[in-house]
Formats: sequence, C-alpha cells, structure tokens
Amino acid sequence: MAYALTTMAHALATMAHSLVTMAHALGTMTHALTTMAHALATIAHALVTMAHALATMTHALTTMAHALVRMTHVLNTMAHALATMAHALATMAHALATMAHALATMTHALTPMAHALVTMAHALNGTYCGPCLSHNGPYFSYNDPCLNPNGPCLSHNGPCLKPQLLWPMP
Repeated sequence: MAYALTTMAHALATMAHSLVTMAHALGTMTHALTTMAHALATIAHALVTMAHALATMTHALTTMAHALVRMTHVLNTMAHALATMAHALATMAHALATMAHALATMTHALTPMAHALVTMAHALNGTYCGPCLSHNGPYFSYNDPCLNPNGPCLSHNGPCLKPQLLWPMP
C-alpha cells in the first residue's frame, strides 16, 4: 500500500510538473504572439511613415513644377513685352526718319523758292543781285552786309552790301 501511495504521489508530482511546463509553454507562446503583434504594428507604422514621406515628396515636386510653370509664363510675358518695346522703338525711329526726310524735302523745296523770290525782288528793284551763299545755303539778313566765307557777295553789277534795302523790315 505504501508503494501504491508513493506511485500515486510520484504520478501527481509528474502531472504537476507537466502542468507547470504547459503553463510555461503557454506563457512563452503568449509572449511570442505579443512580440509578433508588436513587430507587425511596427512594420505597419513604418509603412505609414513611408507613405506619408512619399506623399510629402510628391507634393513638393508638384509645387516645384507649378513654380517652374509660373516662372516660364513670367519669362514669356517679359520676352513679349521686350519685343513689343523693340517694335515700338523701331516704329518711332522710322517715324523720326520719315519726319527728317520730310523736313529735308521741305527745305530743299523752299530754298529755290527763296532764291526765286530774291531774284524777283532784285528785278523789281532794278538791280540784279544774286543771293549770298553761306556754308549752309542762301544767307539773308536784314541789317548786316551779305558776306560769304570768301568776302562780299558780288553780283553782276557790284557788291551786294545792303540786302535790307531789298528786304525791308515788316
């Protein structure tokens, strides 16, 4: 009977040890599952962070592209404005050249008219005296002798020294 009790005690001790071992195994499994869950959560967090970083990079690149488009538009506008200004300046230069040509044509037309009027006045006065020539063309004066660079202006009848007699003051 003592042997049977000893065997039973040994069996109970073995069962207790088995239960403790099973409990320890369950605890180890729980810890492993918890560690795996934590690892998966960490991986998920890392993926979310990467996705956020990619979204931020995409936004930055989009902003840069938009800025480049705006800069291109501004540069195109400036180039168009400069071209318009150049065209306006060329038009002004052409207009000034046309005006200068018109004034030169008028001067060219008025010079022989003045020469003809002087000749007519001299003819009406009874004395023919041609116009005095200066560096720039006919020279008419009310009060001064009519002198050219080479001396008195000689006509067919003598020096023409008193043009004010032919061109009285108004």
